[in-house]
Amino acid sequence: MLNHASLPVDFAAGASVSGVLDMRTWVAGVAHAPRNWTSASLGFKVSPVNIEQITLATLAGAATSFSQPASATALEVVQAAHVAGDVGRGIVVVGSDATGAAITETISLHATNTTTAVAGTTEFTKVAGVYTADGAVLGAQNVTVRASGGGATVVTFTASTASVGMATVTASAANGAEVVVTGPNADQTYVTVIGTLSGDVVGQRVQLDGSSPSVIYSDQRYDEVTHVAVGELTNAGVATVKSRDWWQPLYDDLGSIVSITITAGTSFDLPEAIDKAGFVKLWSHNGSGTAVAQTEARRVWIELKG
Repeated sequence: MLNHASLPVDFAAGASVSGVLDMRTWVAGVAHAPRNWTSASLGFKVSPVNIEQITLATLAGAATSFSQPASATALEVVQAAHVAGDVGRGIVVVGSDATGAAITETISLHATNTTTAVAGTTEFTKVAGVYTADGAVLGAQNVTVRASGGGATVVTFTASTASVGMATVTASAANGAEVVVTGPNADQTYVTVIGTLSGDVVGQRVQLDGSSPSVIYSDQRYDEVTHVAVGELTNAGVATVKSRDWWQPLYDDLGSIVSITITAGTSFDLPEAIDKAGFVKLWSHNGSGTAVAQTEARRVWIELKG
């Protein structure tokens, strides 16, 4: 014996996408359009998981704060005057190696006198950000990050700050998925994203694709994003890092958007394509994939069979 359910699916005022319909155990039946439906076709956004896309960080490029090494170079850290509170403090350098892969190294200021330079062993081709390992601010002296052996300065890490070239991560959960970086129009500079996956520290340096707006999806997956370095991103260029957008339009076998032309106040059959589609949202659009907002709150009643 089949189970039947009548469920409300709501659009908020000004929204083009409804709340979530769990289709994992249901077969589509009939829907009833409200009498005040704003004229539009009805499509469907589907996802295998009920997770919303979130903004993880908003970025402001800091490329002019860095003078990049001329070649792969080990780095050292030092202060011009001794700061007792900074003795042994770990300084984390984020950058990339000669292959373009994201790398980090923690170089600790000298254990007894911070005016004595301490060199790391990792060679950096690019440096994208620097921060204190404990998250605390430096004392009253800058930290100079330079090529080892007293070489050229790569970046000056300003006193009384906790980082340079690092964005503030406002939400960390990426839910085991890739992230997407969106930046200025026609931009082809780099952003480095560091985080964790299954308890391991992971990271990737990604290059924006030069489109308008520029965009790039990471190949690396993240459970959490912990740090984003912007020392190679166009100076003052605004960008965002977001978790993956799981919700995508439903297409038929010919690659066309599955949609229905509906009339306000009428009933219509739902397409079989949404059966067992996972999680589904109703999507108000113009028939070609351009969203059409419902001018007021709307409720569509859905009849389902189990």
